[in-house]
Amino acid sequence: MRRELDRLVARPSPAARVPRRRILVLGVTVFGAIVLVPWVVLLSASLPMTTSVGAWRTAWVGFDVALIAALALSAWTVWRRRQLALVALTVTATLVVCDMWFDLSLSWGTPDQTTAIFSALLAELPLLFVLLVSLATMLRRSAMVTQRLRGRDGQPVDLWRQSLVMVPPEH
Repeated sequence: MRRELDRLVARPSPAARVPRRRILVLGVTVFGAIVLVPWVVLLSASLPMTTSVGAWRTAWVGFDVALIAALALSAWTVWRRRQLALVALTVTATLVVCDMWFDLSLSWGTPDQTTAIFSALLAELPLLFVLLVSLATMLRRSAMVTQRLRGRDGQPVDLWRQSLVMVPPEH
């Protein structure tokens, strides 16, 4: 049984052909990162220091609704022990960082600054910590299960060195 499971887990070989989908993802992400650098420089030089936005309430309420949905999805996927919890926790952590960033940066120098700082310290950072620790724990445990299936001892895995585990498409 263990050999059969190990056979199903794909191992990348140095000589293996890189699938077109992977090349596309790598190309789009690298291109996006490169293109965004001059865009950020342009924005930082050209945007006004202050502005009046008509749809401010819609933007904030919409963002908070998305954060509620991500938190609810994270809770549901973790409760049901679904693999999708990894994605849900990642999205939720990202939204929490964005929320904290915008709260702090947009309130800086205003009467709301103190509230934003306390909100970040007492609510958003602890929530972010729980989300990221949970995510890292799930990733490590998945990697340890994979090691056991391959007949190894299941020692803790450094996540930066862990390769992506996939089942070959022909199975």
